[in-house]
Amino acid sequence: MLPLLLWFWLNALPALGGGSSPGSAPSSQEAPIPIAGTEGFAGASSIQVGPDGRVHAMFRRERIMKVVDPAELRVETVRLDQAELSPFPGRFGWVRDTLWVSNSDQTALLLLDRAGGVARRLSVSLPGPIGAVSALGVAAFLPGDRLLVRSTASLGAMAAADPRFRPVTGGVPQQAYPSESVIELPLWLCRPDGSVVKTVVSLSTRNRAAALLPPGGTGPRGIKMLQGGQPFGDFPMLAWSANGLNVVVVDRRVDARVAAPTYRVARIGPAGDTLMIRDVPYTPVPMKEEWVETEAARLGSGLAEDPAAAAAAAKSVMFIPPWLPPVTGILVDLDGWTWVARESVPEAEHLRWEVFSPDGTPVMTVDVPSHLRVRAVRRQVAWATDTLTGEGRLWRIGTASDAR
Repeated sequence: MLPLLLWFWLNALPALGGGSSPGSAPSSQEAPIPIAGTEGFAGASSIQVGPDGRVHAMFRRERIMKVVDPAELRVETVRLDQAELSPFPGRFGWVRDTLWVSNSDQTALLLLDRAGGVARRLSVSLPGPIGAVSALGVAAFLPGDRLLVRSTASLGAMAAADPRFRPVTGGVPQQAYPSESVIELPLWLCRPDGSVVKTVVSLSTRNRAAALLPPGGTGPRGIKMLQGGQPFGDFPMLAWSANGLNVVVVDRRVDARVAAPTYRVARIGPAGDTLMIRDVPYTPVPMKEEWVETEAARLGSGLAEDPAAAAAAAKSVMFIPPWLPPVTGILVDLDGWTWVARESVPEAEHLRWEVFSPDGTPVMTVDVPSHLRVRAVRRQVAWATDTLTGEGRLWRIGTASDAR
């Protein structure tokens, strides 16, 4: 199968079962419940729900994993002090029912038994750089000793490769590195030796990053170098399940020419096969100038002694759509249940999540209080950490009947 180019794939294939909005799905949920004994979980580098329904939280610097049994509300600690995981543990997930953990250097991967003992050791190499694109790390370990490997590029390269950022005259800094095409970031299926088996999907970096470099190296009114992410970028989003069997891509492009806007949710297998596509209609949240000004000031902070000049320079390279991008986050569980976070409205008290079954059916909507950050999902239940209090506990959000 040829590599899957996202811009073609998301727009050329017909939507399967699309047309209805999750807004019609019931907003059925319990009040969020804090879990006793999970203080400090907000500091976990990663949280995932395993095949047995237990919640696993990785604490890299402490070199431990804390495991919560949602049925008995018991917390266990598994040490990750194996020499192969030096200097720190990296990512983790499951291959079938076995837990794996990589080291932070992405050179080793361990398969662990339930007690934390090493069942198998595997050396890992990542693919070498391809142009501006380089491997970022192991996303998942699959049966048959195959790896899903993420890729990345520098913010400056992504911004400069976007043809929207044309050189601007009249004293406004120009783009850093002129280029003719948008960079595509692949998700690779690889062997442990770093050889690429295939490209599962390629993601456009359109409207993902912003960069400024003053002409001649010195800018007007003391402006220096700017480089950062686009605060209102509508670039496609990517997520994968902890077993690597479900890759979810959301096309959230904002196009004012479309009379009835939709975003597209697509679930892909690790071989690049399409498992589900759904177009989801939505009602846009119009952009406000005050939101733009706030983000321009933040993005341009430190560029110039004059804050107004710094904000104006930042605003000159910001992508400013007519409405907020409809999706701001994705999480997918081991079975393909997908949670999609809607618009992040400044100062809003809740963030709405839309929940889709593996076949793309909208099941329910969940309004999560803004002080809770959703970290992992399992079917119709989400697990979040508290960002408001110093306790940083784990919270359970969802329906009573589907925790495991």
